[in-house]
Parts: sequence; C-alpha cells; structure tokens
Amino acid sequence: MKKNNIPLENFLKTAGKANYKYIRAIVKNQAQTQTELAKLFAVSRANISGRIGDLIKKKLITDTSTVSSVRPYKTVKKKKLGLRPGFFYIVAVIINQEPGITIGIIDSSFKIIYQKTTANFFTNLEDSEIQKLYAGISEILHKKKICFYEIIALAFAVKGVINQQTGLLYNRSTSFFSQASWSPHAAINTNQMHNMNFACDLDKKFGKFFKSMPPLSFINALSVECCALILSEEHKKTGSFLYIGNGLALRLVSSQNIIGGLDHAAGEIGMCKTGSGYLLRDVFPLWVISQEIRIRMKNGEQTLAEYENYRCNIPEEILRKGWNMKDPLTVSVITKAFEEFSAIIRNIVIACMPQKIILKNRPFNDVLIWFLEKNLNDIYFSSQQEKISVVSGNTDNNELLHALAVYAFEREMKSLIETH
Repeated sequence: MKKNNIPLENFLKTAGKANYKYIRAIVKNQAQTQTELAKLFAVSRANISGRIGDLIKKKLITDTSTVSSVRPYKTVKKKKLGLRPGFFYIVAVIINQEPGITIGIIDSSFKIIYQKTTANFFTNLEDSEIQKLYAGISEILHKKKICFYEIIALAFAVKGVINQQTGLLYNRSTSFFSQASWSPHAAINTNQMHNMNFACDLDKKFGKFFKSMPPLSFINALSVECCALILSEEHKKTGSFLYIGNGLALRLVSSQNIIGGLDHAAGEIGMCKTGSGYLLRDVFPLWVISQEIRIRMKNGEQTLAEYENYRCNIPEEILRKGWNMKDPLTVSVITKAFEEFSAIIRNIVIACMPQKIILKNRPFNDVLIWFLEKNLNDIYFSSQQEKISVVSGNTDNNELLHALAVYAFEREMKSLIETH
C-alpha cells in the first residue's frame, strides 16, 4: 500500500495543479526566466507573469536577479526563477561499486545540503547491510534536524531496476542478485539465463527496515544518468539522443522524455548474442573481448593478456597496450567485438534517428567512437544532411544526486496528480 505523501500534497495544493507544469519546467532547467517559460509553453508574457507572480506571493518560487551580461556603461540583469527551500526534502541514495554508496539530502530548492559517500559492502541484498543503510540515513536526518514527515521521497539509483524490482547483476555496483546461484559462465554454457527468476521485490525487501520512512522509490541508474545529461547545459537543448551506458544498456531521450525498453528495462538489448555466442553483458565489450582472448590462449595462442594470469576480466590497460602495439590477436578480437557492437547500434539509430549518441565514459571510448562514426557516416538526421554526432558523456556524483532528486520529485508528483 502506497504511503500518503503529506508534504507533497500540501505543496501541490498551495501551487495548484494548473501551475505544476511551470514548476516542472523550472525544476528540470527547461526555462529559467518568465520570458523563457512563455516561449516554452507558447503563451503570452502577461499570462506567465500573472501565474509566476501568484506563486511568488505564495512563497513557492523566487526570482533572484542575476547578471547576464555586462556592456559598456550598462549591466543587463535577468530574474532567474527557482523553488524556495523549506517546503520538503528528498533523500537520494546512489549505489555503486566505486566510490561506494552516496547519500545526499536535497531541499525543495533542489540544492544539495548534505552529501556523504561510504564503502559498499552489499553482495546479495543482505538484511544486515540494508539495516545499516537505514541506520546511517536515520542518523544523518537526526543530525540535520529533518523529520521523516518533511521528506517526499527516499530515492535509490540502482542498476537493473524494472518496476521496483531488480534482477541479476554482476558486482557491488548493482549489488542486488537473484536468490539463485548464477555466474556469467554458467549462463553462457547452459542457457541458465532464460530460466532465472528475476523478481526481487525491493519495496518488500527494504520496507522491513524503512517502515517509518517516506515512500521508497527505486530508479534505474541509467535513467538517472540520462536525467543528469538532460539537466546539463551541454545537452539540455539536444532534441533527441541515444545514451549508451554499461554494456548495451540504452535509453532514448526525446524532447527531454526518457524512453526505456519493455517495462522501462535498460539492458534487454544487452541480452543479444555475438556471432561467437557470447552475451553482450555488463562490461561489454571488454568482457566479451577478454572471454575470447582467454579461450584462444587456452588453445596455445599468445597475447599480452598472459601477464594477467589468464583471468577472465583482462584489465583495460593490458588490452590498450595490445591495441597500441598492434598485437594481431588483440586487434582482431577488439575489432570484431566493436564491429558487432556498431552493427547493433546502427539498427537502433535507423529506427530512432537520434541527433546524437552519448557514450558513458568507459575504456576504449575513443576507439569505439571511431567504429561508430565509421558505421553511421551514411545515416543523416535530417534532409539538411546533418550527421549524427557521437560523443562521450560523464556525470559526477553531485550531478547524479541532483538528477535523482529531480527524477523522484517528478515521479512522485505524477503519481499524486493521477490519484487526486
């Protein structure tokens, strides 16, 4: 049963449902001034001025004067809109392998007022670790003198989440495994992947310890990363882009709307198989590459990877060394993996026609960008022959915490509006 969200209900009641779209645009950095709001919603400046003036009188919104440019003998100022602090708080939790678990508190002005990162000791959703996480969050809120009833959402960014449930994941950056014993080798060799139970209800699992907390929200980390890119000055005006996270986890962003796969899954495309029969999974293409090199090494072929004692996951620097030295086996396997990767992305690009492809920063991005550009150079975004650009994009913890808070706010507000 979903908990009542009293602080958010009070906020919406004060603002009015009709004004939420303007608040949403301000929160999502779609518009920073009244003029920009009027242009965004194609309404008169007087109409916007009246609505924003009402929200300012209710002390929901501020219009701080900022210097936009300085001309000879004249300083031009504009009034930047923003939400006021003090109405509510959002607790944002990012679960990663490195640097660990980051806990942030964001106020209603969407400023981060507290941030702390601790080591991640999750291996399989242990109750003891969830209890420690609850205790840590409770202690932080107590020190900041924030009551539970002032919080509108406790949002977790977790890889692999589909509708508040999660499935099989590789390491502590995803943390949450199915109860069944599983390994990538077993999945490849026995098709065990198709017989796994992916359902692990995070609401129930965490709810045992977070009973007194506000609504829990588990959000796919890929969507949070996309939200951070949307909010960034660099990408917010891009009409549509395809974001590629780890492996072949994808999101299409169109008009600032994040579009996922079936049930908003991110990595179902990562379940494709290469021509050699290997799953393109979490650390593709390095994982696929190192698997193939490992098998060839068993057959007596030599590669620089031998310095890593035949481990499955060959570090990027070893592969990079082999690539730079033009080691025939390393170059051959990397080329094959990247060509297959590019072919899959090409089909998706033809179907979706994004203006831009953004790759999450990871090993070999420079090489992968070259392969993608080579395979996509005959596809054009528009009749003006504008080529699709391929770039690297990265988000830091501050940007992710802010994006997670924005995403959770929008999600909770949408749910509230639909039920009232």
